Amino acid sequence: MTSPSTISDSTAGAEMHGLATKLFPICRSLTGEGVRRTLSILQELIPFSDLITRAGGILPTGYPDGASFIREDLGRIDIDLETALAIPESVSDVLLRPGDILNIPTYSPTVEVQGAVISPVTVLYREGEDLDYYIANAGGYREDADEDRVSVRFANGQAETREKVLLLWYSSPTPGPGSEITVPAVVPDTGPSIYEVLTPLVGMMGTVTALIVAVMR
Repeated sequence: MTSPSTISDSTAGAEMHGLATKLFPICRSLTGEGVRRTLSILQELIPFSDLITRAGGILPTGYPDGASFIREDLGRIDIDLETALAIPESVSDVLLRPGDILNIPTYSPTVEVQGAVISPVTVLYREGEDLDYYIANAGGYREDADEDRVSVRFANGQAETREKVLLLWYSSPTPGPGSEITVPAVVPDTGPSIYEVLTPLVGMMGTVTALIVAVMR
């Protein structure tokens, strides 16, 4: 960028526009519980750790484990922000591009249970408790619950679904702070429609009629 002493009236507008073009997407990179401040030094690519340090750090109410990262051309990307901050320049310390958004949510000490349960509820998070603990706090499953497809969406946007490992055993995700548990209902099997029943009968009647006509001739 041209030094202040050499900026002329003809180039001032272009210089300021260039500065704003660089500054705006970078300042937007940190949202939520990250303190937003103008960066003192502009670079084309800066890592997570550098961005957060220059922005003043994460607020005490922030939840780094729940951080979500969105890249314009790729969408949401799974990250490990705590490792990035603990070990700068590691693989986890992703280089940010202009337009990237890193959102650090407020810590939420709750887990929401919704869907096909007796009483949908928001439960206080308890470290170490599994999926069944939160389902039990919601009164258990309804009769129409599809227990094979229970899913957990974590604070960072990542989602995991319960998987059946053996005939009677499941591998279930463990909810974290700010998670949402969804229990889907089984789609009722209404059986074949009247159209599906009548269509082959009509075809059979047509065939029988043709045979009768052929025999009579």
